[in-house]
Amino acid sequence: MATMLSFITTDAAIDSETLQRALKQVVDLSFNMITVDGDTSTNDMVLVLANGLAGNEQIKADTEEYGLFCKGLLEVCTALAKMIARMVRGLQS
Repeated sequence: MATMLSFITTDAAIDSETLQRALKQVVDLSFNMITVDGDTSTNDMVLVLANGLAGNEQIKADTEEYGLFCKGLLEVCTALAKMIARMVRGLQS
């Protein structure tokens, strides 16, 4: 068993509730798709932090900007999930 810890940061202006909602949506489509030997780890963690330094207007849920933010976050999470899967597959060889 392995533990995955993922720390993602953004400079986007987005409140914590909206950020958590976005993360939940994309984690279900990326990291939560990974299994190792048919098991999922109980100790995995994905964390996203936003500091607002980009200077954009606050991203609000259910807006076009929110959709674009989620799309970008999904790309990052999917890429990281695939890297993990490739690494695990390489270790099992």
